[in-house]
Amino acid sequence: MNFIGEYADTIRSFLSIFMSLCAFLIFIPKGHDYLKKWQKSGKSVEFSAFIMFFVGAFFFLSANYIVFLKIISKWQI
Repeated sequence: MNFIGEYADTIRSFLSIFMSLCAFLIFIPKGHDYLKKWQKSGKSVEFSAFIMFFVGAFFFLSANYIVFLKIISKWQI
């Protein structure tokens, strides 16, 4: 049997937890410092929040990439 097809849900859950921890431990403190710098320089905070939204969406999509692999593996059977 296909390894990804059998364990796709388990792999996806562990990968999403890992990517969420990476986002929390790495991105959020850096983003907070980034927002402070933008506020001091007088630039728009909404633009930087917009950028952070897309970075968070990237983490979410990369964590769910295994689901797309599972769908493709079902087509090959």
